[in-house]
Amino acid sequence: MRIVQLVEDLELGGLERLAVDLALAQQSSGHQVLVYCLFGAGPLAASLEAAGIPVVPFQKSPGFSISTVLAMAKRLRADRVDVIHGHNPGVHHYAALAARLAGVRVCVNTRHSVTTSKGLPYQERYFRWVKPLTGQVVFVCDFVRRGLEPKLGYPAEKCSVILNGIPLAPFLAHPASPVRGGHEFALARSAAWYRRRDIRSCSMPLHGSRRRRRTRNSAFMDTAICRRI
Repeated sequence: MRIVQLVEDLELGGLERLAVDLALAQQSSGHQVLVYCLFGAGPLAASLEAAGIPVVPFQKSPGFSISTVLAMAKRLRADRVDVIHGHNPGVHHYAALAARLAGVRVCVNTRHSVTTSKGLPYQERYFRWVKPLTGQVVFVCDFVRRGLEPKLGYPAEKCSVILNGIPLAPFLAHPASPVRGGHEFALARSAAWYRRRDIRSCSMPLHGSRRRRRTRNSAFMDTAICRRI
């Protein structure tokens, strides 16, 4: 498949890092991947370009830009894209409108957090308006789904949970140094806090088969969604 990951930019951040890792994993699975940036690119673009994944910045100016929608639709047609996968609400109305104009079959958006993925009021309003043009909204864990789904007004069949994840190899190759005393207590206390709030799947490390499933789900997110739609 030809898949586009759409982000606001590729500055240093968790959402941006996940989009880069997802693009690299999809490429290694045999898909043709591009990364579109609504604004400029950023330092994370280097790893994509080194892997031969095109990065396309649209340099959108402040405010709603119909010219950006048209430019994105033109590029989607030229790239013969099958799936456009946007991240968080700020990009979704551009993805949905451009995908419809370009005839892209699947438009997906991932909401990454209950708090940090909330858009400005007009962005959330647009997010609801493009519901008919949206194939699926993905939440990175059940906690995020419970916090956002009632506010979005999307039907249950258009909402999914796919656990967030990261490639583990770079971290397993460099085991963490042991901690002592207060640091160890602080880590244990933090883990207990996350367990009480049922959001371990968003941010806490997983072990064994659950850890492997988390990484696999993140890598094959868009193919799983396409089968579902």
